Amino acid sequence: MKAGSFLLSILGVSFAVLLEFSCATSDAATAEEYFSLGSAYLDLGKYAEAERWFQKARAADKTRNASEYNLGRIAFELGRTEEAARIFESLLEKDGENATLLRAAAYARIKNGDYEKAVGFYERAAALLPETEDSGYNFALVLFATERYERAADILAKVLAAESEDQDALLLLARTRKALNRPEAIDSYEAWLAVKDDAAVRRELAEACESAGFFAKAVENYDAILKSGKDTAEPFKKGGILFYKARALLIADPSNPDALGSLTAALKKGFSDEAALGALLEDERIADRDAVRAAIEEAKAETETAMPTETETTKPAETEPGKTDGLPVPDTGTKE
Repeated sequence: MKAGSFLLSILGVSFAVLLEFSCATSDAATAEEYFSLGSAYLDLGKYAEAERWFQKARAADKTRNASEYNLGRIAFELGRTEEAARIFESLLEKDGENATLLRAAAYARIKNGDYEKAVGFYERAAALLPETEDSGYNFALVLFATERYERAADILAKVLAAESEDQDALLLLARTRKALNRPEAIDSYEAWLAVKDDAAVRRELAEACESAGFFAKAVENYDAILKSGKDTAEPFKKGGILFYKARALLIADPSNPDALGSLTAALKKGFSDEAALGALLEDERIADRDAVRAAIEEAKAETETAMPTETETTKPAETEPGKTDGLPVPDTGTKE
């Protein structure tokens, strides 16, 4: 081979190598630019644009995993939680000891209602980072959802020992202890209600009091709900709270006239849970069930008598001249 030809061949190979290196470097730089653009749009909450750039950035090895993680975040934010879970779990196959990925996969599974899988991911995250929140409230939440109450209670007690002002953990601890039929649930509920009154939570407290045999305290809480006026909202409307109060009184203080009085009032307000009424009549803790039966029958009879007849219900509404002529007034969305 001539010297000139050999030199040209060497230069040709060198140029090809340099060109390939330059393209690879350029591709990596471009992928990083795509990733930066995706991150900027993600920070702005512009998910469609962010998703487009992360899809481009994932083509390069250097930005693939981070781009896929952010694509999982976007899928989660857009409500595509099954897709998000699949992305996070796919990344965990490559990096199974990544606590951030484990947390993300767990939370995506919580949103899907797949609590068993979520528990598994939290178990792994807690083993890696035992002092983080993964061994705290979030972990306890999925343990509660999967009825692992004992462990949830233990974890929540530790959370509150470290942060006594954590109201979310306190309420979850109250509910966990209630599920375990522990009297300590009462103290936890009362501590939570001391900060924020809530009719639904107070109802839970009253139930915990009944389970522990503290019927007078249960009645106090039912009365508090009635006085607040919140007993007309879901899920208490149609005399529910009055019925629960009556039940507690009939068991603990049957001679109290308010016992049958509350029962009658509940029925007149529309309480019609036949299963609950049947259970009341079979409850051996109630001394005079015949009196209860008579009160129920009498209240039902009075309610049926008070119902309007077919003629009354179909009678046209009388209106004053110049008003709505019996037609419904459109709801403008405003009140006086």
